[in-house]
Amino acid sequence: MVPARRARWTTQRKLAWASIACADVPAIIVLLESTLTDFAGPTLPWVWWSAFVLFILTLMLVHGILPRSNRVPVNALLVALIALAVTLVAFYPEQGWNALLFVVTAAAISFFWDLRTVIVVAAAQTATVGAMFASAGWPLADVLMGIFAYANFQAFGVLIVFALRSEAHARSELAVTNAELRSTAALLEMTSREAERLRIARDLHDLAGHHLTALSLELEVLMHLVREGAEREHVEKARRIARDLLASVGVAVSEMREAPNSIEPALRSLTDQIAALDVSILVHENEPIRDEHAVIVIRCVQEAITNSMRHSDATRLDVVVDAEARGIRVSIVDDGSGSADVVRGNGLNGMAERFEGVGGTLEVGSPAGGGFRIVGTIPLIVQPPAARQSADASP
Repeated sequence: MVPARRARWTTQRKLAWASIACADVPAIIVLLESTLTDFAGPTLPWVWWSAFVLFILTLMLVHGILPRSNRVPVNALLVALIALAVTLVAFYPEQGWNALLFVVTAAAISFFWDLRTVIVVAAAQTATVGAMFASAGWPLADVLMGIFAYANFQAFGVLIVFALRSEAHARSELAVTNAELRSTAALLEMTSREAERLRIARDLHDLAGHHLTALSLELEVLMHLVREGAEREHVEKARRIARDLLASVGVAVSEMREAPNSIEPALRSLTDQIAALDVSILVHENEPIRDEHAVIVIRCVQEAITNSMRHSDATRLDVVVDAEARGIRVSIVDDGSGSADVVRGNGLNGMAERFEGVGGTLEVGSPAGGGFRIVGTIPLIVQPPAARQSADASP
């Protein structure tokens, strides 16, 4: 079993906590103003503080610090985050630090939306800053200064987040390529071990077996040439030893040809040094897995890892392989956002074709509450697809 690694300090997690720290600045200032100065504070304080708590909770849902169901789209949360920021600034425009919340929303949407949409939203938020400051009676110079400052703050945050996105994407693609290379290396290693084992078995059979057979024949001839006595007894003993040794070589050759490779070392090497996911692997090989089935399992796990890193915000992937007398079952589950409508791409279609080619099945889906699940089965008795179709067509 490969133990799962600890949760990672990911780029998104860093951004989440930095955003929360930035959003806390206006709240701390408002709290200090309300308790230590003569400022009245926000209009309807309970509304402002309720909106602030909702803002923080929404921010944590957006970045995955709090669990989010796949029924709640992240885009809806981002729109709600922007609306809450506007509400907080509108209820207390006299405090200029509240506009820092727009910097937080600009950074949050930059992690999910394209650059053109982010620019439009940032421009609208900058205009909102100007309108709110003007409505609060700020001098024109201060209004213009606030517009300029918060426009630049938002631009800085957007550029930083897009740079982080680019770096994270590059790391993800590198991890995917590395996983694919490790999968190929694991399969090559299994094939090499199998080829080496078969070569040794053939050499034992062809060389040692041949010479032991010749030795037994020579001793058989010698038995007829040696008269009764101690010499004949020693020749008979040597003939029995040669015959027993020949039988032992035959058994060893048969065992070497039939000995299966364990799939766990190959899966272990496949998941080593994958920083993008915490991968847990559990293998129960109560029955040996044939090489052609091992290839299917390894390719299935590799494709699942690739899909999780490319198309999901999963942080954990659990793989369970059960090889029983009735067949092989592979279960792969991640903790990503999932999808209510699963569309099979080339990777999943190729995976299904591998299982169906040996008489198995592949089921994919997204359970309630998020995540993505893949279950592949390979029966013990394989029936070719053509034979199954003929059987289904017959009355």
